[in-house]
Amino acid sequence: MSFFKENKLNIINSTAGMIAWVFISLSNFCFSVIFETDFTFSPIKFLLIPFIILFSGFLAIKYKIFKKIISEKKLKMFTHIVFTSINGLYGTYVCITQPESYNGFSVLFTYTIGLVYWNGVLGFKGTILNSILFFLVFYVFMKILNINFGKDEMILIYFFGFSGLIFGFLNENTIIKNKNLAKRNESIKGLLENLGQGFMIIDKKGIIQKGATQITRVFFNDNPEGKNLAEVLNLGKEKEELINRWLKNIWRGFLSFKDLKNLGPKMHINKESRYIDLDYKPIYAKGSKDKVDKVICIATDITQKVALEKQLELDKQNVYFIKSCLQSPVEFVDLMDDTNDLLEVYPKIKNDNHAELFRKFHTLKARYGQFWIKELSNAINEIETEISKGNLDKLDFKINDFERELHEFVKKNRLIIEAANKFMIDEGKAIQVSDILDNQEKFSDLETFFKYLKENFIHSDIKEKFKRYVSLVDDIANKQNKIINMKIEGDEVRVNTSRYNHFINASIHLFRNMIDHGIETEYARIEKAKSKKGNIKLEFKNISNYFLIEITDDGAGIDPKKIKVKAIEKGFKSEYELGKLNASEVIDLIFLPGLSVKDEVTEVSGRGVGMSAV
Repeated sequence: MSFFKENKLNIINSTAGMIAWVFISLSNFCFSVIFETDFTFSPIKFLLIPFIILFSGFLAIKYKIFKKIISEKKLKMFTHIVFTSINGLYGTYVCITQPESYNGFSVLFTYTIGLVYWNGVLGFKGTILNSILFFLVFYVFMKILNINFGKDEMILIYFFGFSGLIFGFLNENTIIKNKNLAKRNESIKGLLENLGQGFMIIDKKGIIQKGATQITRVFFNDNPEGKNLAEVLNLGKEKEELINRWLKNIWRGFLSFKDLKNLGPKMHINKESRYIDLDYKPIYAKGSKDKVDKVICIATDITQKVALEKQLELDKQNVYFIKSCLQSPVEFVDLMDDTNDLLEVYPKIKNDNHAELFRKFHTLKARYGQFWIKELSNAINEIETEISKGNLDKLDFKINDFERELHEFVKKNRLIIEAANKFMIDEGKAIQVSDILDNQEKFSDLETFFKYLKENFIHSDIKEKFKRYVSLVDDIANKQNKIINMKIEGDEVRVNTSRYNHFINASIHLFRNMIDHGIETEYARIEKAKSKKGNIKLEFKNISNYFLIEITDDGAGIDPKKIKVKAIEKGFKSEYELGKLNASEVIDLIFLPGLSVKDEVTEVSGRGVGMSAV
């Protein structure tokens, strides 16, 4: 297949030459019938010798036999001219040696073939050159073969001359138009090159046609012409099949191109890490408004745009971090303290309970995510991966990486951290001596003094600690195209919140799971006749000497059947053991470490750790 592809034009020319000889043979036979003269068909004369000439020309082009005497640029055209001339000489000889009553017609046919070729190669100059050469060859053969140059031959020569001039002049206009069109195409191509965009035309098989702009070679690190789109984009076999199905659907025409174009490859990252955006435009078949003939792929380098968007995203994260840090200074300082405590005890506990170690880091990751500190969340994610794989040798390196990231983070955000500490004091975390002096007359005994300290400096409404999660819920919901309203209501529950810090911090997993597992998308909720907006509700109740927190959502709920399937799949329970459990007991299995009903791990959930941490 590659042989025919590489020698396509050469094969076409050689085949056309043989077809011309078949026509010469047929024309001689027809003229012999018309003029009632003898015609003897000779396979050697009419087929074998022409085939040898044409095949020799084919080999001469393929193996470049004239490369030592002619430049590479003109080599192919020169070889064509040489062997076309040889073929023409032999054709003229064959025609002249036919019976004289019809040899003129045979010569005229041969002359016309030569005229078309030379005019196509050299234009009007080719017509003049062909006429002169043909006359000379014709005259020489007549002399050599002792054929009289009579009145009939003179009329034939006049006909050659006038038909050559008329044909050449008319065809010259076509050539000039073609040249002008070629120049215009080159100008358009040059303009497209200057736009800095790559343009490639794709056929129904996904092959990129000739004429792709030069910059595409830079974008795709290779010349894309003649290659499949999937190959140019360096896609795997699975994605290549998707592209082929996409192209097939475009040419089927069942769906509009507008609906299908967004399903094609949208981005390519090349070897230099340049981001190339891909867009597609249809070329419709002539006379049709919906039948696609070709597809134009427009490639645009958007590396700077992507870099700017990344910087904007980082700036957005920094702004959100500063805002959330200063709004919740206590929680942030607690997070930093808990991180340092965990790193301090890590060498002592790393070989003990790996599940507990995983849970501790998993909760830290979620808390850092709450403050939009992505670099630390990502570093902890790598720690989790090594723990889950049991690669304890690599774990120490990942811990060191995290400590370096933490050090850089603290160094970069020193002023914000200092501000958070100051805000924490202003919020009442530290006891102000001036407040005690101002109220000293109220302290009749130590019990009254301690009660005052508890009420004013130690106890606070625990509801306030959960308000930090409102922005977290909004953020995750937006990323998943969900609308969720979070309500925190109920009694004022004043307690020493530091005693409940672990639960408050671990509760982040509750809300992440509610959004990711429970509350449906807007479309799914409408199908179930629910309101578009999902709801998460926290209600606090004072009951005698304890308090109650009810956390509910109006999502899809927990499916016991899914939990059973996953419990068996993960080896936590056998089918027999699960048969003894009621629905409520099955649901309680979600608190087992490592059990998740998600099929894949995402940034939000899927590791089966969150609920066990709660």
